[in-house]
Amino acid sequence: MANSYYDNSDTGNRFLSGETARGEDVDAKFDAVETAFDQVGSDIDRALKMPSGSVELPSLASDRAGKLIGFDQLGNLFMYSGAGAWRGDYAAGVDYKLNDSFRDPSSNNLYSVLNNFTSSSIAADLANGDIELSVNFSTLVAQAQASSSGFKAYYLGVHLTEPTEGVGGIPLEAGMLFHLDDGVSTKLILHTFDGLSWQPNITEMSTLRSAGDLGAVGGVAGNETVTCDLSVATVFQADLSAASTSGTLTFDFTNLPDTSDKVVAFDLQLKRGGRKALAFTCHGKTLRWSGNAAPVLSTSTLYHDVLSFHVLDDGSLKAAHSWAGLA
Repeated sequence: MANSYYDNSDTGNRFLSGETARGEDVDAKFDAVETAFDQVGSDIDRALKMPSGSVELPSLASDRAGKLIGFDQLGNLFMYSGAGAWRGDYAAGVDYKLNDSFRDPSSNNLYSVLNNFTSSSIAADLANGDIELSVNFSTLVAQAQASSSGFKAYYLGVHLTEPTEGVGGIPLEAGMLFHLDDGVSTKLILHTFDGLSWQPNITEMSTLRSAGDLGAVGGVAGNETVTCDLSVATVFQADLSAASTSGTLTFDFTNLPDTSDKVVAFDLQLKRGGRKALAFTCHGKTLRWSGNAAPVLSTSTLYHDVLSFHVLDDGSLKAAHSWAGLA
């Protein structure tokens, strides 16, 4: 039989029955066989070895086409379709395959399939080790909102002296802003960090420093409007601890100063602002939140929500949100 290791098929070179074989001829045959075994051993050393036992793969080429050979959760040889298939929204009673992926329609979370199995419920499938969480949608949204809320990180608020660090202690970066309050004048000067030092901005923000305490608001079981007069104050405080949970409470900012050549800023500090639906109006201007998403306000008594509004010289109204801890 001829093969790639040893060929003894030539009858002219084979020993015949009844004939005397010379020693050197026998040695030559054994040397050829030994060389063949050496080649076999070398190939086996480079081969992937499986544990003893039968491993059966699909016999039809069409069943093997486009497939990869890998191992399942138990370490057994398995043939699967590359990265798996997108199966859309999860449903019970569906046959899922290894490396498939799907979406939980109730949470928008994405899951990966670890075994071939028939689904029952996401909770049960997780407990059985048949699936695992790949993408947590709520975490993804929170990260996206955090990365898009650059205004809160770059605007450092009002200070009596030039800040030496950014929000949360981060180093100062070019483009950061703050308003300098000298405690005497009625104007706050906007400063910009140029990468080396703070520079006063040519645009002044005309503002008052007095505070307007609106007291307890939102108690009406329905829609209610609270007026915030900007000619009286630019910092307002409101307590929604006793607010009704029905209807919408609108904060209407009136008597807006001229914004043709300056930025006007005003703040609203809310206690338990998350207890009621809120709206904000200012001379018909459309409010744009930092990050293009309205913040989730706190219902806790441990924090106040601080909403900072800016009417720019182009007439647009923007707002940012932060928290203030209470001692």
